[in-house]
Amino acid sequence: MIKADYLLIRMDRIGDLVLTLPVDSCDLLKNSSSHWFINKGMGFIPEHSSPQRKFTELSLDFSWKTFKDTIGLIKNMSPKAVVVFYAPWWISLAVWLAGVSVRVGRLSQWHSFLFFNYGIRQSRSEAVYHEYIYNLRLLKRGFLRAKLTKGLHDASKMEDGNSLKLTCNNQEIVKKHNLTAKQYIVVHPGMRSSALNWPCSHYIQFIKKLLTHHKVAITGTAGDRQYLAPLQLALDEHKNLIWLNEKLDTSELICILEQAKGVVAPSTGVVHLAASTGTPTLGLYSPIKVEGSTRWSPRGACTAHVTPEFDPDNSSKDIMAHLSVDRVYLTFLELVEANEH
Repeated sequence: MIKADYLLIRMDRIGDLVLTLPVDSCDLLKNSSSHWFINKGMGFIPEHSSPQRKFTELSLDFSWKTFKDTIGLIKNMSPKAVVVFYAPWWISLAVWLAGVSVRVGRLSQWHSFLFFNYGIRQSRSEAVYHEYIYNLRLLKRGFLRAKLTKGLHDASKMEDGNSLKLTCNNQEIVKKHNLTAKQYIVVHPGMRSSALNWPCSHYIQFIKKLLTHHKVAITGTAGDRQYLAPLQLALDEHKNLIWLNEKLDTSELICILEQAKGVVAPSTGVVHLAASTGTPTLGLYSPIKVEGSTRWSPRGACTAHVTPEFDPDNSSKDIMAHLSVDRVYLTFLELVEANEH
C-alpha cells in the first residue's frame, strides 16, 4: 500500500516533468514523503533521478477501471495535500472524489475551477519566469493559502535553485556504441513542432565543424526521421560520426548524454535530460516569448543557451536561420572549455 504526505501530479512530456520534479526538494517538503503521478512511459526519469522518486505511471486516456483504481489509490495514500501541475480532467475529479482536503492546482481549464479548492492563477504564456519557478510558486502559493507553510508569509521570496539530477553511469553502454567516455559530443537535432528549430543546413555546417576535432554522436527518435534525413544524406560517410538515432532505449540515452563531453539540442526533452546529468549542455531557442529561454532554458550544473535576435517584422519560421553557426560553435566551445577548467 502506497502512503505519502503529499501527492504531486505532472502528466505530460519529458521536459515538463524534468522541470517539475525538483519541487519535491524544496524547503516545504524536504522532511516529508512525496509520491508522483506521471504520464505512462515517463518512469525512466524518476527512476534515474538522484534521489530516486516514488511514482505511479498513468495513461492520459480515460477508462472507468483506471478512474476507479486511481480514486482507490489516492484514498489509500491519504495525502495531506495534492498539487496538480498538469493532468487531464478525470485526474482532478478523482482527487476530489478521493476526499483530499487540500487540492492545489493552476486555474486554467474548466475542471480546475470545479475541483481545486486552493487554485492559483498563473499566466505562463507571458513567460516572465522559468517553468521550474512557475511550478515552485504554484506549490508554495497553494500551501500558503491552505496554511500549510509554517509561518511563511510570502511564497515568492522562497524560490530556490534546485534542479533535477539524473545518472546512469554504465560504461558498458558507452563501449557498446563504440564511444569513449568524455571523448565525444552529442548533437540531437530533432524535435516536435512545439517550438521553432534551427535549420537542417545550419546543423550540417555545425556538425562538420565539430567533426574536424571531435567524434560526434547523433541521437533521435522515429519521430525525428524527417528532420534527420537531410543530415544523413550530407554526413553519412564521415568516419567520426556515430548514428545512434533509434538505437537507444531511455536508460541508454541518459547514459550516452551523461558520458558525453558536451550536448547540443533545441528546445526539446533531450536538452533537459542532458542538462540534468551535469554534462555541458547548450540549448538552441526561439526568440518567440512562449517558446523562449526565459521559460524553457535547461537547468543544470553547466548549461548555456543561444537565441537569434528577435525581429518583429520577420517572425516567420526562417527567423532561426539568423542564429549563426559560428555563434553556436564558439558558445559551445566556451561552455565545454569552462567545464574542463
